Amino acid sequence: MSHADFGTHAYIVVISHGFQILSGLGLNLTLVKNLSGSFETINRKVVSGIFLARISQIGLISVVVYAVGHQFLPRLTDEGITPFIIYIPIIFSLGSVRELLLNMLQGLQQFNKYAYINIFSALTRLGSILFFFYIDQLTVANMIWVEIITYGLSLLVLIVNAPLARLFTFNVDKEAFKAIFSFGLPLYANDILTYIYNRVNVLLVGGLLTLESVAYYDMSGKIPDGFGRLFTSLIVVFFPSISELINENRHGEAQKFMNRGLVLGSTCLSFVALGIFLFRDEVMLLLANETYLEASFALALMMINFNLNSIARMMGYTIVAAGHTTVPVKINLVSSAVNIIGCLILIPRYGYVGAIYSLIGMNVVSQILNYFFLARAGLKPQVLGFTKSTLFIVTLIVAYMTWLPDTYLLRGLTLLVYVALCWIFIPEVKSSVRYGLKLVGGRWFSSNGT
Repeated sequence: MSHADFGTHAYIVVISHGFQILSGLGLNLTLVKNLSGSFETINRKVVSGIFLARISQIGLISVVVYAVGHQFLPRLTDEGITPFIIYIPIIFSLGSVRELLLNMLQGLQQFNKYAYINIFSALTRLGSILFFFYIDQLTVANMIWVEIITYGLSLLVLIVNAPLARLFTFNVDKEAFKAIFSFGLPLYANDILTYIYNRVNVLLVGGLLTLESVAYYDMSGKIPDGFGRLFTSLIVVFFPSISELINENRHGEAQKFMNRGLVLGSTCLSFVALGIFLFRDEVMLLLANETYLEASFALALMMINFNLNSIARMMGYTIVAAGHTTVPVKINLVSSAVNIIGCLILIPRYGYVGAIYSLIGMNVVSQILNYFFLARAGLKPQVLGFTKSTLFIVTLIVAYMTWLPDTYLLRGLTLLVYVALCWIFIPEVKSSVRYGLKLVGGRWFSSNGT
């Protein structure tokens, strides 16, 4: 597959995801929020209203895109995407319904099923890619079919495993819809803004540069995207858990839970970011072929940006759990403006890497704003706790690039220095490792009957 073909596939997927967000109506987190808690207390009118609104919106947007999409979507980049526009409604509708059912499992805290579905999806995607690669047909159209097969099969498994009949009622009244949209509309605006600041870069790279540049940009984000799916699994547990603590007015415990999550998340992701930066060429060669080596530096930057973005998102989910659904809209509005302005300035100067510089600046701004609003809500983040690890990797990267020769031995020693710094200066790391060893040791002794 050529770079232009890869860029075309990435563009189609990004546009499909954009319509998925557009159809969301802010009801994904609304569903999770309403399903968190005892099954007996679930408001079935609200749950049924959410499903009715989502399915109606999905159907409407699918028809509109199918009817007129070929007239306006090619204007975003070039005519190369025209033959593939017909696939967009299919990908977006399958992905939207799949996401809705996954949110239902999340709200019901059926985390095992949630994990199994995601593992099944990952294996299905891998198997489909290997199949098309084996028959030497890894074309744009077939890569799009990989998306359709993955979403379609995982959706079938979800329908079989989701307790749909127990949640629905045909008696949906005006008050139920009022409750749904009063909570969900601010989140809808936030979802749209989140898409803008996460994905508008791809659209701007395609519009200001070429589809080949989109390919390099998208390839640099493949590993962060993979970690993004793991991070989503973390949020699946984090959001309902902190929502429960806040709903029960256990704000002290919620604050400790949030801060521990921020510190450990930042520490682990910083380690990965440092490792990828030090071995960026080798990682890129594992990920693609040598024609993408020029994107290895961008890959390292993307991983650092993912670290910053993940912390900002955890803080944002905590704000939503506390009931302040309008706050993320304000934060993302400012952040999106910073990102778009940054892209317009930096992409012409630095190419697709300029879009990554803009993302990094945007996520720093987002963290600052999230801290401000969390402090106002009485859930103050420990800034020094979750920024230590980021400061460590920035210092080590600068020192390595400035003074040290590039050898595998020194790369490994740099990683060990980071681990030592975290062990000494971040107490949560030491306590978590000790707790994990104690837990594993207890299970080992139990399994051996001692």
